[in-house]
Amino acid sequence: MTAAALAPLLTTIALVALGGALGAVARVRLTACVGNWVAQRRGAANVAQATMSRGTPLPIGTIIVNLSGALAIGLVAGSGALGAGSFTGDALASAGWALGVTGFLGSFTTVSSLALQTLELADTGHTGRAAFNLCVTLVAGIAAVTLGYAAGTQLWGPQLWGAA
Repeated sequence: MTAAALAPLLTTIALVALGGALGAVARVRLTACVGNWVAQRRGAANVAQATMSRGTPLPIGTIIVNLSGALAIGLVAGSGALGAGSFTGDALASAGWALGVTGFLGSFTTVSSLALQTLELADTGHTGRAAFNLCVTLVAGIAAVTLGYAAGTQLWGPQLWGAA
């Protein structure tokens, strides 16, 4: 394979890496901001006490990150603003999709924290809270994607799937 043939692939990899780095930082910052806000409202001594440490009701920062990311990805997909990306099976075709959706939102909205925090809730005897955490994140996340997709379609562009 020639250098010219590798250039698009390397560009896509660089865009996904850049988007992933920015998304991860955004996730950490937003979660910290929510943690600080919750700590202040609860009068907690520190963020760890008010967020996902044992005895804390819910991982609110993670819920907010996942819901806002789901809303954003629905909005982007609905608008078609970054190209079809994964919907056409050609994720490498759109630089915007690689940077914004695969990189940034892919890093911003990982569900690994959701799984771990749900396990922690269940493991510490808070099975109801664990079930609530899963249900709210999944059901409200799907609702947020639906809302974002509908808004994006109405505001900016055609649907990427469905109506012909």
